Amino acid sequence: MENLVFKYKIQTFVKIAMLVLLLLLIILFFVLSEDSVNQSDLLKLIIFVLLWVILFFIRSDKSHIGSSENCLKIKWVNWFREIVIKDSEIEKIILTRLYVSINRKGKKSVKLSLESLEKNEKTKIYEFLLEYSKQRNLVLERQLNL
Repeated sequence: MENLVFKYKIQTFVKIAMLVLLLLLIILFFVLSEDSVNQSDLLKLIIFVLLWVILFFIRSDKSHIGSSENCLKIKWVNWFREIVIKDSEIEKIILTRLYVSINRKGKKSVKLSLESLEKNEKTKIYEFLLEYSKQRNLVLERQLNL
C-alpha cells in the first residue's frame, strides 16, 4: 500500500499572511519606539524574531498517512509529531464525511478532520483505510451520512 501525502493550500496562505503580519508588527514595534535602543530592547527583538522563526518552521501544512509493519503511521496537519498506532491497539475505524476516527483499545481515539480536503483526497483516504482494514482484518464502520 502506498503512503498518502496531502498539502493544504489554504493553510499555507494563512500561515504566510500571519507570519508577514507578525514580522511587520515586530518592525513597527522597534521603529516607533521613542527611546534609544538599549539592551532590553535588543533582547525583546531577539525574542520576537525567534518566535517568528519558530512559528514559521514548526507549523505544518502537510499531512500523511501510511502503513508500516503491523502499524499505521499518521502525521496530520498542525500535529507536532507522527502518531504510530499498532494494529493490535485498533478497536475499529469509523469513516464519516467530515472526519475519520480510529478507536484504540484503552486509549483516546485518534480523530482526523477531513473538512479542508478536496473530494478526491477524501476518496483516497477512504480507499486506503478500506484496503488497510481488509489486509489487517480490522473492524471498519462506514457512517457517511453523518
